[in-house]
Amino acid sequence: MEEFDANYPEVRVVRIRAALKFQGSAGSEIQRYFLGGWMPVRLLRYVRPPIIPFPKGVRTQAVHTDDVARAYVEAALQGAQGAFNICADDILDARTIGGVVTRNPKLGRVLPVPANPLRPLIKAAHRAGVLAMDEGWLDMAVQAPLMDNSRAKRVLGWTPKISGAEALHELIEGMAHGDGTASAPMRARGGTPVDEAWLPAVDHRVAGVDATALRQYMADHLAGATAGLKRIEKLSEAFMETAVYEDLAAVAEQIRAEHNFLQELMKRQQFARPGIAAPALWVGERVARIKSFFPEGMKITPSVLVLETELMLSAVTGKLHGWRTMFNEAGALGVSPDVFVQLVDDAQKQYAILERVHTYARDQAFDQDRATSLEA
Repeated sequence: MEEFDANYPEVRVVRIRAALKFQGSAGSEIQRYFLGGWMPVRLLRYVRPPIIPFPKGVRTQAVHTDDVARAYVEAALQGAQGAFNICADDILDARTIGGVVTRNPKLGRVLPVPANPLRPLIKAAHRAGVLAMDEGWLDMAVQAPLMDNSRAKRVLGWTPKISGAEALHELIEGMAHGDGTASAPMRARGGTPVDEAWLPAVDHRVAGVDATALRQYMADHLAGATAGLKRIEKLSEAFMETAVYEDLAAVAEQIRAEHNFLQELMKRQQFARPGIAAPALWVGERVARIKSFFPEGMKITPSVLVLETELMLSAVTGKLHGWRTMFNEAGALGVSPDVFVQLVDDAQKQYAILERVHTYARDQAFDQDRATSLEA
């Protein structure tokens, strides 16, 4: 951007360089991106740790997204040019962060941990799938310089209205409560709620059909849906920084909503959850993913995306036929046939999206003249 700015002075270039951006509604997204979905952060609603481990030498800055948004507005309206550092005035050091997390700002108790020995532990945890973030985040935290926001104050008339500690507090509260927004990447922890209009009455019973056979059929599809959901979630997270992330995240969000619907539908029918099938598929999924526990993990390469997308295309095809079968039994299930028509249409759209992703990856996968990794 500096080179472009020098070569084309007639073009006004504004660079907003923001510190770590926090907001409450990003709580679930940041948990998934840094900690992973298994971390019991909801316990923070009821109890806080008396002390937290913290890498030595880490001092950073944060800013609330509302303050970042105001900086963009001021830069656009005032015709500003050049770079502006956007951050709160306070520094987030070990004591401050410890005080926010433990809810004890006076003490802010932390256990200092040397960064160098901590790095291989974070690397191993990430490669094993225990921790979402990799060791690069620790490197960045230790090496990141502190920013000076005086130019933004002087030129834009901008000042932060929320401190970094306050923004961090809001983020942790959002994480504890599972807050999110309507977008797929920033979805709330509970996911998309099931539309009650799609479901039968709670005490509905299947009548006029072989309930045992239908129960087993739906249980098998739910088991497959569980495995498929885990796969597409892992796939979208692995390719988060590529050009196909938006498509993968959109498909993952729809599959998540469908999974919730099928699960609730079986509950309304008082069908038991899958007994053997689901755990068996879960184990099979983990066996297929055993390479994720080796150091290389899931490589962000077109060839990996080709195979993964082909597997998801097969899964969506099976699901589509499952909805068509349930369409035939809509009356017995107490569900409007229109619901299954919509689900079939959604599955066809998902297939088209995955076809687009497959084409994108296939065109790059085995060409030596192309880059070996996907680019956003």
